Amino acid sequence: MEHDTTVRIDAALAAVPPTMTVYRTEGPRTFARGDRDVRDLVAKRVRRWTEAFPTDAEPRDLGDRVLLIDDRQALEVFVPTESMWWSNRATAFAEQPPSEPLPGPEAAAAEALAAIGRLDASGADWTVARVGTVNAGMSRSPDDPGELVATMVTVVLGLIYDGLPVVGPGARTRVSFGGGGELAEFAQFWRDVRPALEVTPLGPEEAIERLAADARFSGVFAAGLTVVVDGFRLAHFAAGPSVSQRYL
Repeated sequence: MEHDTTVRIDAALAAVPPTMTVYRTEGPRTFARGDRDVRDLVAKRVRRWTEAFPTDAEPRDLGDRVLLIDDRQALEVFVPTESMWWSNRATAFAEQPPSEPLPGPEAAAAEALAAIGRLDASGADWTVARVGTVNAGMSRSPDDPGELVATMVTVVLGLIYDGLPVVGPGARTRVSFGGGGELAEFAQFWRDVRPALEVTPLGPEEAIERLAADARFSGVFAAGLTVVVDGFRLAHFAAGPSVSQRYL
């Protein structure tokens, strides 16, 4: 099945439900920093995370986030969303393999869920999506092709609302561990949401029609290239943690 020879479908057309729930984000409609309610909300978030990760660093206002950084750690608290990102500066960006063994995939996943149990602010039902490693290239000389060595184990967890996954950069928790299972990084990107309305989702054929007609792909098609669709998935989309978004 093709549309104007520019979009080719290499997947079975997926059935979609007749309706789906759209979620609305809670909180202020705008995040003007001059608004007292916004200032109080951001200050509350900063207090919450500095209690979890104590630091003597002074907060720096970077516009879309508040940064607290010292010799040991960095903490970013985002303004438009409830998101945060903490990292141990000694282990999260290490370029040498740790002196102690890294936890295996199953142990890392279990530890990540335990960390969420201690630290989670969302109250959401996070599920393990994948477990991987952060690797550094090690070479003994300029002529040595080197090898990749794991320096950290990372567990990524995602969200599901009403049976549908939430995709995009603004709906994930990432928990990373260094040697001996030491917590190296805890990042939680999410929005506080509530059900807002029921809508009729696009079917695969209509979605392909819109894709083929989208002006943002004009350069691709003008170059004689073909976009190949190899799968369909109905999902909610969450933009990045520094972006204000009203609906998912």
